[in-house]
Amino acid sequence: MPQPTPSAVSAQITVGIYLTAIQGIDTSRSSFLADFYVWAKSPADALDPLANVTIVRAKTQTTLYEWRQKFSEQIWSLRKYRCELLNDWDPGNFPFDRHILAIAVIPNSDEYTSPSYQVDEKNSGMADYVAPHGWRITNFKIFSQNVAYGSNFGDPNDTAPYQYNAVTASFLLMR
Repeated sequence: MPQPTPSAVSAQITVGIYLTAIQGIDTSRSSFLADFYVWAKSPADALDPLANVTIVRAKTQTTLYEWRQKFSEQIWSLRKYRCELLNDWDPGNFPFDRHILAIAVIPNSDEYTSPSYQVDEKNSGMADYVAPHGWRITNFKIFSQNVAYGSNFGDPNDTAPYQYNAVTASFLLMR
């Protein structure tokens, strides 16, 4: 069986998230639907960084639109997703609900080195009128974080737990 090889390109990848709709809030299924764009800018000789990503806690992950284009020394990749995302709703303050929701993008990689994500804060955000009737969204934030599993999955070449870089957009949903 072929073994993964270290990435030849260790340059940073810039990632942004733009939220366009929240709908289908379903406390009985512990989920909600979100439509959003994710884009990435990476070196022109790198693989498409959005070709292998996972949306964390997504029950479904549907790509509605995708575009990829080379600009001199960079590749710009754009995808629009519709995902049903899991959420632990706390109805304790009903009808004055306040919920912090999150959309996190992580790489699916067969490489030893996970890509290093930088956040495109300037272009990330949300459209007007994103929330369903009776709700509103505030406090949109986007950030990058390092996450470590509690295991190296038995990899004989690595004694440390597997780590990856994630980009997360969080926001407050309120009635």
